[in-house]
Amino acid sequence: MLTQLGSAHRLDERLQEVEAQLPLLESLLAQGQDIRLDEEGELVVTPLRAEELSPEVEQLRALLTASLPRAELTEVLVEVDQWTGFSAELTGLDQTTPRAPEHQALLYAALLANACHISLREMAQSTGLDYQSLCWVAANYLREDTLKRATTRLVNHQHHQWLARHWGGGTLSSSDGQRFPVSGKIRNARALPATLATGRA
Repeated sequence: MLTQLGSAHRLDERLQEVEAQLPLLESLLAQGQDIRLDEEGELVVTPLRAEELSPEVEQLRALLTASLPRAELTEVLVEVDQWTGFSAELTGLDQTTPRAPEHQALLYAALLANACHISLREMAQSTGLDYQSLCWVAANYLREDTLKRATTRLVNHQHHQWLARHWGGGTLSSSDGQRFPVSGKIRNARALPATLATGRA
């Protein structure tokens, strides 16, 4: 009964929020520009137009792109692990040291499969690793608690890099190099500690 009352109250709140936004929507529709209704009454939202870049910016972009080293994703993963030691946080349920020599390869493969939304079967087929072993490593080592610790180590390492200081103290959301202050009063605002605060991933 309490759950039903809570749900009804929540729905009423959402309905009030929608009704409060309707005048703004009606105003935008009346302008008939970026947000409008077409002949069939379908809502049309015009895509944002890309900002034109100056030739100097384009030249700098090309220069920076050419200076970036080309590397396989697996090579980047291994190198970042060498810098940070994040894989040491991916411990097994029994906390013992793995005995299999191919354990690290299985761990990296399972991690990449998880991150890239590739099935473990497809990862096993593309790498030649044993599917059952890959499943066992994924189930025993890639748990919520271990992934959280590994992410914390990565975030803390990044936080201490000199370039990170130019992005602020972790109180701003960053998207494609743009900085947007986030107010807690925004209804859909959510903190992302994995990327916005050191030590709290």
